[in-house]
Amino acid sequence: MRRVAAVLALSLFSVSALAAGKFQLVPYKDELFANPKPVQSLHGGSFQVVEYSVQRDLRDRDEVPEKKAKADYVSLDTQAAE
Repeated sequence: MRRVAAVLALSLFSVSALAAGKFQLVPYKDELFANPKPVQSLHGGSFQVVEYSVQRDLRDRDEVPEKKAKADYVSLDTQAAE
């Protein structure tokens, strides 16, 4: 019985691995949240210092300044490719 369960588990794992290879998540909102060019990079790129811009980081993302963000930033809708 254990052997049958092990073979079944192995076959399910193999099928799921093959299925996972066919599907790939496409980038979602990457262009909205992309970091600007780093000012400083430390620890092999694991820590980056980026310039803070009030215009870009606060005002450009808001539909109503400091009260309502643009729908693109908070929407959970998926794109057609997804």
